[in-house]
Amino acid sequence: MSDPVPHVIYLIARYRCDQYERLLIECEDGACLPATYDLWLEAFNREADELSRSGAGVYTIEVDLGELLIWCGVNGLTTRTGRVLSFMKYKLALHLSGLTGSDLIH
Repeated sequence: MSDPVPHVIYLIARYRCDQYERLLIECEDGACLPATYDLWLEAFNREADELSRSGAGVYTIEVDLGELLIWCGVNGLTTRTGRVLSFMKYKLALHLSGLTGSDLIH
């Protein structure tokens, strides 16, 4: 008897075009991100498509930079893009508990 395939869920951050330049400045490791929103969006779409084809569960979390910065401050975290995963887990938990609208999570 073979082991069942584990159910895998991926969280992908979706940044807003009008906030992308500020993201590059505000986040300590913003230099690690693509230089323009268009380049970032191309990579985002490619990754989202690949993950969806893999059969995994994919949640796209809309990240508002202002909300992320406040959340990091309240939680004593630096503004590194690596902290976005913790923020997205928080947003998903709110969504699944019914405490936030579904318009931010797809």
